[in-house]
Amino acid sequence: MYSLLFLGAIVVVSGDEFVVDGLVAATFTAMYKNQSVDYDTIPAQAAQLKLDGVSYPFVCGTTGESLSLTVNERMKIAYEWSKVVDQHDLKLIVHVGAESFIDSAELAHHAELIGAKAIAAMPSVFFKSSSVSNLVQRMSIIAASAPNLPFFYYHIPSMTGTLVGSGIVEFLEKAAADIPTFAGIKFTDYDLMALGNMLRYTDNKGKKYQLLFGRDEEMYAALSLGVRGFVGSTYNYAGKLYNRIIEGFKEGNSTKVMLNQARSQEFITIFKKYSADDVNGNKAIPGLMGKPNVGPPRLPAIGLSTKDSQLMDADLKAIGFYEWA
Repeated sequence: MYSLLFLGAIVVVSGDEFVVDGLVAATFTAMYKNQSVDYDTIPAQAAQLKLDGVSYPFVCGTTGESLSLTVNERMKIAYEWSKVVDQHDLKLIVHVGAESFIDSAELAHHAELIGAKAIAAMPSVFFKSSSVSNLVQRMSIIAASAPNLPFFYYHIPSMTGTLVGSGIVEFLEKAAADIPTFAGIKFTDYDLMALGNMLRYTDNKGKKYQLLFGRDEEMYAALSLGVRGFVGSTYNYAGKLYNRIIEGFKEGNSTKVMLNQARSQEFITIFKKYSADDVNGNKAIPGLMGKPNVGPPRLPAIGLSTKDSQLMDADLKAIGFYEWA
């Protein structure tokens, strides 16, 4: 149960104690054909992340269909992940954003209880915050409900309609001042100028904040700006591909970087081709690859038809995706 007692004793934890370095998979929520959650597939998902060189599961975010799930389902999903992460040396991050800040606070408190390493929250998407200050106030309550966990704001304006075009730099400055556990921002946007400005930002104590980049097809650009942590849906099944981009960047091998980034853009273009009109083509790919099958999406999202699944499979094979992913 949510209680304002959650807010009573705040333990200040520096965001520097939890540094995200490498790939964070925005995990799919596995489901059965009847639209109920398939919790039994989570151990296989965790094992696959480890095999693919992914170190962090980010559960119940956009890719995990968070706002299509109940609070109880989200708690159960996070708990099942918490039971398997240690055996695979994974660090659990739980997305707790919800339409009600009371639900978010309850999810945040639960994430701390089950041993998550960090939490993140997107803003409400129907009744939107009226100002940056209002948004920071909401996020501070959520963060304080898990006072021992680093807190990341989840910036995805294309989905939330919040801080579209401007305001995110101001948010960073205000959140850094007002949220003791603020660790940084999960930045899922194409505004690389704002990203660069925030990467250079330091507060009045000289502290910097983490910017976790969320556009898989532009990883190279973010690496060039200095980003270390990357959150993406395609890391669920193509972690090896993206690790080659990171390795190439560290080696100074531009050919390796650009080849693999081009491959990323090529296969993302293909699944987007089959993902119009609320169809979720991305969720079908692990099953086509022989990796853990995460089933269909939950309504209002729609799974691929059998015909389109076959067509997408053929397109992915034609570019050699299964050989180099």
